[in-house]
Amino acid sequence: MQAGDDSKYFRVTSKATDDAKQSVNANSSVVGPVTTPIVYDPLVVGDPVATGDAFVGYTLTCSEPTVTGGSGSVQIDYYWVDAATKAIVWEATYMGNTTKVIDYDLGKTMYCMVVVTDQVTSESITKESNHKGPINRPVIPEYECYVDSSLHDDPTADVGVAVGGSVVIEVRPETVSNPALDIAYEWKVRTGAGRLSGDVNGTGVIYMAPDAAPAGALVNCTVTSRDADDQVFAAEVTILISE
Repeated sequence: MQAGDDSKYFRVTSKATDDAKQSVNANSSVVGPVTTPIVYDPLVVGDPVATGDAFVGYTLTCSEPTVTGGSGSVQIDYYWVDAATKAIVWEATYMGNTTKVIDYDLGKTMYCMVVVTDQVTSESITKESNHKGPINRPVIPEYECYVDSSLHDDPTADVGVAVGGSVVIEVRPETVSNPALDIAYEWKVRTGAGRLSGDVNGTGVIYMAPDAAPAGALVNCTVTSRDADDQVFAAEVTILISE
């Protein structure tokens, strides 16, 4: 075929002649039209970027890579890969370009493998994102202690309470976990006199002073999380009872 044949149709005619000079013609089926093949620029794919915190319960996200050249019609597939074994740990067919980190991923370093396929030319390019990990459990945030709604930022300072009086003690996280951790609180009067009122498994309690002085108490709050597999002392307050 030549450039001038573009859009034309062709068929083949054959002629057979025997010894008696008798002949017969036969025509092939028609083929066409003739087209000029499209030449595409090579497919070029940029590097994808994985973002998110490498902690159990959190979500990792892979950016869509930039794509130039080719036919302009591409399919993009995402696969989360264990960097050590090169095994796919999560085929993101179910969640697009995101994956939620689970207990199975603990200790792994992961990256996103992105496969870009031109649906016209079938050209395919594979790219790897940056690595995330090793995967750990999330960390319980630091807490601040409040006494009667005022920040108690010096754990060595005593809190004075009158005989028979009370004081509200609270803990508040300095940062918000994302996702929210399954947090458990435990308030105790570790030493001394007095008692706690309210939800001793909540973020705040009321300390009730005894009816006689002098006396004192040490109240603390322990925060634990099954998600973080950790515990911290969120508050420790020394209370002095006076007339």
